[in-house]
Amino acid sequence: MVALKVLLAFLAVALIHLVDWAYFRFLHGGLKYPDYFVFMGLAIVLAWKGILRRPLADLGLDLRQLKPIAREFLAGALRGGGLALACMIAGLILGNLELGTASVEPWQLLAKMAGYLVFVPLSAALEELHYRGVYLSALKSPNLRIPLVVFSSAVFSIVHLGHLDSYPPTYPISLFLLGVLWCLMRIRRLNIAVCIGAHSGWNFLLASLAPFFGDNTERYVEFAVYTPVLVGLAVAIEMVLLRKSRERKA
Repeated sequence: MVALKVLLAFLAVALIHLVDWAYFRFLHGGLKYPDYFVFMGLAIVLAWKGILRRPLADLGLDLRQLKPIAREFLAGALRGGGLALACMIAGLILGNLELGTASVEPWQLLAKMAGYLVFVPLSAALEELHYRGVYLSALKSPNLRIPLVVFSSAVFSIVHLGHLDSYPPTYPISLFLLGVLWCLMRIRRLNIAVCIGAHSGWNFLLASLAPFFGDNTERYVEFAVYTPVLVGLAVAIEMVLLRKSRERKA
């Protein structure tokens, strides 16, 4: 019985990865178009409902409770955006970043930010439902929680590395620690909307403010040496909060 559950969990995760790989391999070669959200959304639902035969609410997102979802999303967005802002400020203080005038016209910047407000949460939702949803919830076993956190964060990091030709060694460390942070938030808050919000806040702030840093893209903070330190500090804080929440429940 245990072996069957493990096999089904593997098949569910593999199906989502297969759809993601096939999309970029055969359709749009590394670029996300609106149809990406449809394909990936259907893949997650099929994996969860068709293979694992579990209610969607078990993923940590009960669509019947919109107020808690909105509240958790906002809380996560503030934390994710705040962490990204802290990394930017660290770069300015250390002299790694130089703040300048925006490289695009104001109307172009506003148009991009408006697009990010739609695109970023959708993209973050799919990734969180996959890496912090299916990965962490496919197997109901407290004994596997730590290995699953490590494994899902490692895969999350490796998959994102495939989108770049070259990157500094700090980049995969930052991605891994961000994955761990969002896993811990998912475990502590239960509602995966907080992870979607944190992921959205991080990506939105980096993408929106990137034009103010010359030729750098939104990756400049994720590549920085100090970023794993700050994200690691956030992970440590989340671990303390998780432990305290468990003590209160006990």
